[in-house]
Amino acid sequence: MKKKKKSKASKRSKALNKKRAAAVKREADSNKRVTEKKADKPKKDIIKMPLSDLLKIAGVFAAAAVMLFVGLWAFKAAERHSILSQRNELSSAGVDRYLEADVNGIKQYVHVRGQNKNAPLLLIFPDYPGYLCASSDYLLGNELESYFTVVTWDMRGTGQTEVLNAKNGIDSGSNFTYKDIAEDARGICQYVRNELGRESDRFIVLGYSWGSAASAYFAGKYPGFVSAYIGVSQVVDFKKGVTSKLMKFAEVGLNAGEIEDFNKYVDVMKLINNEENIVTGEVFRKAVSMLDGGSKLAPGIYSIETSPFCDRKAASAFKSAPDRTETYLRSVCGLIESDFQNNLSYFNYYLIYGGDDLITPASAAEQFGLDDEHLIIIENAGHELLFENSSEAVGHIREIIFGE
Repeated sequence: MKKKKKSKASKRSKALNKKRAAAVKREADSNKRVTEKKADKPKKDIIKMPLSDLLKIAGVFAAAAVMLFVGLWAFKAAERHSILSQRNELSSAGVDRYLEADVNGIKQYVHVRGQNKNAPLLLIFPDYPGYLCASSDYLLGNELESYFTVVTWDMRGTGQTEVLNAKNGIDSGSNFTYKDIAEDARGICQYVRNELGRESDRFIVLGYSWGSAASAYFAGKYPGFVSAYIGVSQVVDFKKGVTSKLMKFAEVGLNAGEIEDFNKYVDVMKLINNEENIVTGEVFRKAVSMLDGGSKLAPGIYSIETSPFCDRKAASAFKSAPDRTETYLRSVCGLIESDFQNNLSYFNYYLIYGGDDLITPASAAEQFGLDDEHLIIIENAGHELLFENSSEAVGHIREIIFGE
C-alpha cells in the first residue's frame, strides 16, 4: 500500500514547531545559566549617582560628625565648669599656685592651694601612681583646703610631670621605686618652703594607699620635714594583707562547693607568695580585680578627663601610668612589717582604714597595739575611703591635727 505524501503546509508547520521548541529550550538554558551564576555570586546593587549628589551626602555625614564632636566637647566643658563652680571661692588670705619644681633632674608639677596661706602645710603622697595628683586634687580640694595649705604633685611618669619632661625628651617614668618618690618629696618640700617663704615650717604628711609606702619611708629618713604622720589605707605588709583576703574568698568558694573558684584564688596566692619574692603589676592587678577592686563600694570617681586641671596629654599620661610603673609596684609589694615599723619608730603616727578595705586591711596594723585614737576604722568605706566617705575621713584628719 502506497504511503500518502505529506502536504507542503504540513511540513512547514512541523519545521516551525521545531524551531519554536529549540528557541524555548535555548531560552530555558540561558535562564538556568543566569540563575546558577547569580547563586554563585552575591547580588550587588550598584546605584549610580552623580558626583555632586555623592558629595552632598558626604557633606551631611561630615556635618553630623562635627555636631557630635562639638556636643561632646560642650558636655565635657559643662562638667569642668560644674566642678570649678563647686569649689570653695578662694579667700583673700588664700593661695592657689601651680609650680614647676626642678627636683632630682626632672621637672615636677606641683599644686599648692588653701584658704589661708599660713595654715598648716599638708603634703599628700598620692595613691597608685597618677591618681591623687595635682591634676585630680579637686576631688578632695573642698574638704581639705579649708583647714590646710594642701600640697599635691604629679609623680614621675604621670600627669603634667610626664608632659613637662616629654617636651625636653626626658623619660620621667621608668624604673623608679617608692624610695625615689620619697627623695622627690624632699626636694618638693624644700621648693615649696622657699616659694611660700616658710623655710622652717614642717609638713603634715598624708600617705594614701601605695603612696603611703613612700611617705612612711620619707618620714623616717627626713623627720626634720615632718610635724605629723597620717597613713590612709596604709601599706604595712602587702603580701600578708592581700593573701589573707584572698584566702577568705577561697574559703567561701570551697564552702559553697565552687572548686573552680577556690582553685582560682589559690593560684593567685601562689603567684603572690612566690619564691623569687617578686609581685608583678600584672599579678597585683589580677588580685585587685578578684577582690572587687578593694571595696564593696565601687568608686568610679576618677573622672580624670573632666578635671579642670588636666589636659589631653596629661590624661593620656595618667592612663598609661600603670604600664610604666612596674618597678615602683614591685618595690611596694616587697615591703614587710619590719620596714613599716622601722620607718615610723620615732613618730606618734595615725592610721585610717576603711572597714571594707580588701587591699590594705586594717588587720595588718592591729598587731602594733594602737589604740582607737591612733588606729581609726571608717565603716561603710573600702580601700578608696577618701572618696567613698571623704567627709568622715577629713573629720578624723582635722581631729588628729587640731584636736576638734
